[in-house]
Amino acid sequence: MAVAGLLAGVLAAATMQIKAISIALGVVAIGLLVGARFCAAGRDRYSLSALNRLEEQMAFHEADSLDTSSAAEIVCPNCFEAYDAARPACPRCGKLT
Repeated sequence: MAVAGLLAGVLAAATMQIKAISIALGVVAIGLLVGARFCAAGRDRYSLSALNRLEEQMAFHEADSLDTSSAAEIVCPNCFEAYDAARPACPRCGKLT
């Protein structure tokens, strides 16, 4: 959004001979730059809600990378059948682990 505002500002400066176009592009450039500033202000890197979202994402990724090689049984994510971890697929539905 800020890049579009800068581009509109450059075009406004380039069309100085045609005042109506120059003024219109100048207004568009200012609007885009102000809009970009307000959009950036809504994202606070140090807010508690951003920290909570980051912690939830990290917990999700940690749970995704759990090692199941030492598990005795695995629960099939498709049919929720518990079966021996040595088997390559679920005996009930055939889904591979």
